[in-house]
Amino acid sequence: MLWNDLREYLDKLDELGMLTTVRDAHWDEEIGVISELMIERGGPALVFDNIPGYPQGFRVTTNLCLTPVHMALALGLDYGAAAGPDGGGVGPVDEGLRARSTARGSRRPHFRECVDG
Repeated sequence: MLWNDLREYLDKLDELGMLTTVRDAHWDEEIGVISELMIERGGPALVFDNIPGYPQGFRVTTNLCLTPVHMALALGLDYGAAAGPDGGGVGPVDEGLRARSTARGSRRPHFRECVDG
């Protein structure tokens, strides 16, 4: 499935119970902390609304492609397969993300001695 805009993607996340709206969170102290906590806990994507100091209707979204299921959904892939056969997060998208991070982690920087200053 291809999305015409971000609203369609957010509506689908909401329909699947993968989106939480947080109201009245402060931009300087709370949005980052709440987003980070949801990352650590494998929580839902977030929409922050009614942000103090900003006009009504200005929103912030975070953690939209945090999990393999979110990523598969965003790319129009079978998000059920991304969760694996038992819903445990061992599907092909998860394996691909894990392989990518493993490959990136295996690269070691090559240092050279500078002889000419």
